[in-house]
Amino acid sequence: EALREILSAIDCLKDERQKELLTRRYVEGSDFETIMTEMHYEKTQVYVIHGRALVEINKWMARKEARIGA
Repeated sequence: EALREILSAIDCLKDERQKELLTRRYVEGSDFETIMTEMHYEKTQVYVIHGRALVEINKWMARKEARIGA
């Protein structure tokens, strides 16, 4: 159930970089250092992509909650 929710949240993202990063982090369990190396990004880039992805997921969750509550 939890994994299904995580995958649904990741799937809502339009940016493929965000999807890949969050999949590596939360599904595969990679740490940020490994993600940086494997995706060929600097630390700042990884944190920015990650942060923006979380903002989009929070928006998706709010819309989902609004539909359930309506």
